[in-house]
Amino acid sequence: MSIIEIEQNVRDEPTSIRVADERTGRGVRGASWRDDRSNAEGSRYGLSSLAALRWILAIAVLGGWLDLAATIAKRTFDSNRFFYLMSRHFHWQLPMSAFVVLAVPGLVYLSGAAILGKRPRERVLIGLCFSWAFLEATLRLPIATWSSVIMAIGLGTWAARLVKVRAGRYARAAGLFAAVGFVCWIIVVVGSVYQDIHRTRNEIPVVRASTARTRNVILIVLDAVRAESLSLNGYGRDTTPNLNRWAKRGVSFDRAVAPSSWTFPSHASMFTGYWPYQFNSDWKGALTGDYQTLAGYLGSAGYRTIGIVGNTSYCSWETGLDRGFERYEDHLETWRTIAAQSSLAAAVLDRIPPVDVYDAKWRRVKSRDAAAIDRLFLDFLTVRSGRHDAAPYFAFLNYIDAHEPFVIPGDFPGKFGGKPRSRVDERLLLEYSHMDKSKLTPADLAFLRNAYDDSIAHLDHEIGVLLDELDRRGALESTVVAITSDHGESLGEHGLFNHGKSLYWNEIHVPLLVIAPGLVPEGKKSGVPVSTRDLAATLAEASGSPKPRHFHGSSLSRYWIDRPAIGRTVRGTRSTAMSVVYGLEEPDPAFGTRLDFNGMIFSLVVEDHHYIRNQSEKEALFNIAIDRAEEHDLLNDSSHYSTLNRLRIRLCDEIDGNGILAGVEPEPLEIFRFFLHDRIPRNRTRRP
Repeated sequence: MSIIEIEQNVRDEPTSIRVADERTGRGVRGASWRDDRSNAEGSRYGLSSLAALRWILAIAVLGGWLDLAATIAKRTFDSNRFFYLMSRHFHWQLPMSAFVVLAVPGLVYLSGAAILGKRPRERVLIGLCFSWAFLEATLRLPIATWSSVIMAIGLGTWAARLVKVRAGRYARAAGLFAAVGFVCWIIVVVGSVYQDIHRTRNEIPVVRASTARTRNVILIVLDAVRAESLSLNGYGRDTTPNLNRWAKRGVSFDRAVAPSSWTFPSHASMFTGYWPYQFNSDWKGALTGDYQTLAGYLGSAGYRTIGIVGNTSYCSWETGLDRGFERYEDHLETWRTIAAQSSLAAAVLDRIPPVDVYDAKWRRVKSRDAAAIDRLFLDFLTVRSGRHDAAPYFAFLNYIDAHEPFVIPGDFPGKFGGKPRSRVDERLLLEYSHMDKSKLTPADLAFLRNAYDDSIAHLDHEIGVLLDELDRRGALESTVVAITSDHGESLGEHGLFNHGKSLYWNEIHVPLLVIAPGLVPEGKKSGVPVSTRDLAATLAEASGSPKPRHFHGSSLSRYWIDRPAIGRTVRGTRSTAMSVVYGLEEPDPAFGTRLDFNGMIFSLVVEDHHYIRNQSEKEALFNIAIDRAEEHDLLNDSSHYSTLNRLRIRLCDEIDGNGILAGVEPEPLEIFRFFLHDRIPRNRTRRP
């Protein structure tokens, strides 16, 4: 029997083994090796600081790329997730944000060990870092938070056990992995910058046309601002004194109708002149296919094009509305918004009670308020002036200040009692969009309406500041300005709330004001129903660009001059005030307590009448001249049968005359057309 004696050199020299013969007592020194814990990177007491740092960086890099992969996978395979809702640069910003967040726990542990004069233990350090990294990725999964935590701890423990005492041996490999991951990140950053530089070259020709007699064009969209709440359109409260003042210098339309009751299809229609049902306009949609946009057309005519949008959900780069713009500002890119792209950082930030409810709104949407949009646009004009850039410009400005949550800055005096006075008020404003509306009390509803009116008043103030500054600079002398909204809002009317699920008058009636000194008459009002989808043709004509392309729709100049230069519909020059939306299939407490119309819904406004119909043949008819609240349905009034039938025919002709351009006709539209044709007399005369 042998006796094995293990002698460990205090200087971490190789372990010696002496085998002693029991009979002679003489030992023979045998082979030796290095203990896995006693090597160039660590000892039996733990990892060296350099080895620990290499592991921390490697795991943080791995976690960042895992988070990016989980984000892309979720966007690809989760049918409920439409967009990333991040900056177009998220491919490098997200790994960077995750890397910084994931490195923190390991660095804290390493620092603590250094202060105590101890080496970090392998399994503790690696288990902590891996668990934190896996949590970053698993939080992206469609599972409960506690499930993500348990899964991350289990994976981290498994990874630490797998590494065991080999951490010191593989520390150099971990450092190399971190370096390779960092190089990959640099490559992605460079690729992103290159893509930004060359993104518009395929859309805007390098050789620009002559622009000697053209006008600058500014399109201002007040997101979610309904005309029914504007003093410009006869509202009892003085919510828009600045728009009222500027309306005296242009043409205003009292019955402008949005093509849809939510953001993306209305904007896409305003940019292209097509109806929403002619392109991909559902909640998962984006503007794809060969559609000429106003920005693309003006860019090819020699214009500088810039878009600055507040709505980062349905006006961002992911929707395709940035097509044709040389510069498109959507997601605000600051250290805070970039950090929030990390799922762990976002989870922490979301649980911090807001000190300022106004700041909480913009932190949530990662966007700019009206004052910031104004500054960015004015800076753009200042830079152009400094460079003596003679080319005209097209600017698209989307303001989301009056969109829920209905909050105004603390230094703006609330005119209508909509400022929160307690945490309860603040919580109501921030949670309003997704809360069960049946829980709203009459006092809550009154407060929300006051807050909405205050938000409109604040936005009106900022628009007034912008227009006054442009006027002071003399920039309006050769500029056409169009001010409108993409849709309205429901605040309890018909038992509905928010927008995008119905086509009642309060959700599709929007303001429309056109100002162009020397081109548009001053102080003129029109009460004819018009569609904002006609803005593409209108602004193309008003710009004065040579040989303008004919957009679908018709130029609204026909309402202030006798013979417009361009602008046509598919069949003639009549402008049709039509709207379409894909409504709810079943009631949703977040949108209200009623569901009058479901599925695909169409709406048509002709003269004083508003006709609504869905794919299951439910109809409604209102006289908006005497019943703007649409409380009295005329459908069953026999005296209005001829009007009802006339509007059915008009709607049928409009849909039939504007075919689907992107593939097969959607099934809801096919059903809608089938039942609509069934209701129309066979011997009808088609309108010209």
